[in-house]
Amino acid sequence: MPDSLVRLAHAPRTRRSHLRRTLGGAVFGLGIALALSGCNAHATAPSGGPSATAATCSGIRVVVDFGPLGPAPIDSCVPTDATQKASEIAEDLNLVIDGTATYSTAVVCRVNDEPSASEDLQTVTGTYRETCADMPSANAYWSVWVEAGGVWKYAETGFNELTLKPGETLGLIFNLNNTVTAPAY
Repeated sequence: MPDSLVRLAHAPRTRRSHLRRTLGGAVFGLGIALALSGCNAHATAPSGGPSATAATCSGIRVVVDFGPLGPAPIDSCVPTDATQKASEIAEDLNLVIDGTATYSTAVVCRVNDEPSASEDLQTVTGTYRETCADMPSANAYWSVWVEAGGVWKYAETGFNELTLKPGETLGLIFNLNNTVTAPAY
């Protein structure tokens, strides 16, 4: 990911406002969506572990790691022989993906109502409650990953535009306190 996108995701609000006016809403939104997929390069091992699904999925595999939010990880498979949008894959598995008011589902704000609108998250900058109005905090957000050929990479587009092919895996990982957690499934 270009360093400029990482810096943009962590830029002070006044700088982001200036850049938004300069670059235009569409380009800024895409850049932030890309940056949100990987705001920090410090990776730690996620909770959960390998599943039999990894060896048996004849379609598109999906792993969801809620991390400190509490629900058990999800490791499932959508049987298909066609390319599909991530949003369709989530729907097939009855995953509820909420976006933000500003960026819609280009940015994942909640997965199955996690974190809930009433949940206080303890971050390195204090207590945070996700409203899904705008960009989630860099200290508490969902990162979106794609695995192909055994290699995990940050999604290169917003969730609403992301497509996956059979044999690939979609990963949704909740990150708290500036740790980006590469899936270990």
